Amino acid sequence: MDWQVAAPLAWRRAVRATGAAATVESYVECQERVAKAWHDPESWTKSSIQNVAGMGYFSADRAIREHADQVWAMLPAVTSRA
Repeated sequence: MDWQVAAPLAWRRAVRATGAAATVESYVECQERVAKAWHDPESWTKSSIQNVAGMGYFSADRAIREHADQVWAMLPAVTSRA
């Protein structure tokens, strides 16, 4: 089955099952924009670089460390490396 046919059907089923507020139409519109951008390698590369550059200060390690500190008031475990 073609992804352009299958994706909206799967999305609609997920929306019904979860009660999500998303609409199938907005998903399909976004997917069409992504597919169009993907076929323009120069634009895709530029967007990819801008996306990564716009992430700023983010890392999973930092996010977990901050959550442990701010939410759970936990200190990092001290481990020895062999």
